[in-house]
Amino acid sequence: MVLVAGIGSAWLDRSLIVFASLFPPRQLFNSHNTVEDEDGVRAFNRNRGVALTHRPRRESNGGHISGFYPRRRNVYEFRGTYKVLNVEFEGKEEEKAGAAATKRVVLVRHGQSTWNEEGRIQGSSDFSLLTQKGEMEAQNARQMLLKDTFDVCFHSPLARSKRTAKIIWDTRKLEMIPEHDLREIDLYSFQGLLKHEGKERFGEAYRQWQKDAANFTIDGHYPVRELWARAKNCWTKILSHNGRSILVVAHNAVNQALVATAIGLGPEYFRRLLQSNCGITVLDFTPSSSFNCPPYICLNRLNQIHCYFI
Repeated sequence: MVLVAGIGSAWLDRSLIVFASLFPPRQLFNSHNTVEDEDGVRAFNRNRGVALTHRPRRESNGGHISGFYPRRRNVYEFRGTYKVLNVEFEGKEEEKAGAAATKRVVLVRHGQSTWNEEGRIQGSSDFSLLTQKGEMEAQNARQMLLKDTFDVCFHSPLARSKRTAKIIWDTRKLEMIPEHDLREIDLYSFQGLLKHEGKERFGEAYRQWQKDAANFTIDGHYPVRELWARAKNCWTKILSHNGRSILVVAHNAVNQALVATAIGLGPEYFRRLLQSNCGITVLDFTPSSSFNCPPYICLNRLNQIHCYFI
């Protein structure tokens, strides 16, 4: 952190991707919890609720995101060209107005599921339900968000996320919208397998899934690349809604993709922004003062899971 603050301005003009290769996201955060992944892999997560801000800037060369430096202690800015959320809305006037408003989006992953507990690869299958522990995690998330005011809830249609959303939404009477694109990553022939079964049946393909997920292929598909494209499509729908405070309840991989696409990170960042069961991530979107420019984006909290009551 001190190193970044002391670096000259010329260095700051280099690409965020160059910086990130030197200091991967896992080195920028510092909490410790075990994440039960949708692919049946337990990973050690080091995310902390550090606020990150992406400040888009139009550049004549249309280049990559550039610049990464402390805005204040433990708050970071991304500067550079950013096109993912620079969407032209041609729909109803209220949709255009909704897209231009300041918004807060709260992402929550579902509670522990039966297949999480078994270490089974879930993907976008819909055969697992919340365990007793998962129900308790959802209740804890509800308590953490009890004082938050939401205008709408988008949720994955899969049972584990739908149940989590209903627990968190509780007695709120406002709209709940099932969104198919919020389903978990599609893992095709991997789905339903235990970890050792994946290794035995798919060998090299399974190793690529573990070591190089962005380029992993199965059944003629690139699951992570497809997920990133789907996440961008989700943002179009979420940000065009009239609501100013939006709850999104989904899954580990798709929530990672939502965070990454919001701040301009590509599929190579898969598994770098892991989401624990019922982990809470908060993004703030502030419209730019410049005409037809994308919003300012602040990653306010990342994977917050603990709540203490006094």
